[in-house]
Amino acid sequence: MSRRLSKHEAIVLFSSAKELAKALGISKSAVSQWPDGPIPDKHDLSIRYELKPEHFRPVTEGAGTDRPVSNSRQQRDI
Repeated sequence: MSRRLSKHEAIVLFSSAKELAKALGISKSAVSQWPDGPIPDKHDLSIRYELKPEHFRPVTEGAGTDRPVSNSRQQRDI
């Protein structure tokens, strides 16, 4: 994965901390508590998904199938 976004970069991408928080389903206060450097991994990944969902595909069981793997199977394989 490429480098994580900084707090400033993430806010700029969404025009404001309020809009960033709304897109992530968290409070504006939570965004303000992030460090000024790289943002938390889970939020970085969520932002990337919001901006470029076509870069994310569901996990499939095998080649040639479009059937998603169940959550229980994903958890077992981790």
